[in-house]
Amino acid sequence: GGPHSCYMSDFMVGNAALCLLGFAVLSVNYRGSIGFGQASIDALLGNVGTMDVHDVQEAAVHVIQSGVVDSARIVVHGGSHGGFLSAHLIGQFPDSYMAACVRNPAIGFPAMAETSDIPDWSVPGY
Repeated sequence: GGPHSCYMSDFMVGNAALCLLGFAVLSVNYRGSIGFGQASIDALLGNVGTMDVHDVQEAAVHVIQSGVVDSARIVVHGGSHGGFLSAHLIGQFPDSYMAACVRNPAIGFPAMAETSDIPDWSVPGY
């Protein structure tokens, strides 16, 4: 999700379930997440789809290079802005991901301009 959210260091039942099924889970607070302050959020404006996507890709590459995951079995998933990121990751780095699960992705910008709770992210010059 996001960008007006962040991952906390709390127990997350969904991530725990994935771990019990044998998956490793990486939750990334990319630049623009609220956990890093307003300047970080503001930095993402005008850089959506590049800065945030590269932050997540760099985190994935770091974990892959650490050797704790199989680079041929990486899946990306997310909802809302996380869905947007997942769609961009699979598109910009198709050789990095085996599959993507994109839930309610924030990618329909004409519709978002009318219905979004964050129009400043959807309409240039809002």
